[in-house]
Amino acid sequence: MPTQQQTRALLAAGHDYERAGRALRVPPGLAYLIATGEPADGDHTEPPPTAVRLGLTRSRSQRLVNALEHTPDSHDEVRWWTAHRVLSDPDQRRHAS
Repeated sequence: MPTQQQTRALLAAGHDYERAGRALRVPPGLAYLIATGEPADGDHTEPPPTAVRLGLTRSRSQRLVNALEHTPDSHDEVRWWTAHRVLSDPDQRRHAS
C-alpha cells in the first residue's frame, strides 16, 4: 500500500490523481484518500486554504471514483420516469402546471 508521503511526492511533482494512482498501482480515488485523508466521494465543496495545500480538490473529486458520472436527467428513461411520477401523483400534477 502506498504511503501518504509517496502519494504527495507524486502530486508535488505535477502528477494528477489519475497518474499518481497508475504510478502507485492503485485507483485514483484511493490515491486521493491516501494523500488527503478524505474520501474522493466526500462532501467537501470548499476546503480551507491549508487543505488545498494537502491535495484536496475544490470540487468534483467524485470523478476519481466514478469516471462515468453523468447528469441523469439527460437520459430518456429518467425523463419518462419523472413524467410518469408527475402524472400518477395529484400533488405533483397540480404543481407541474
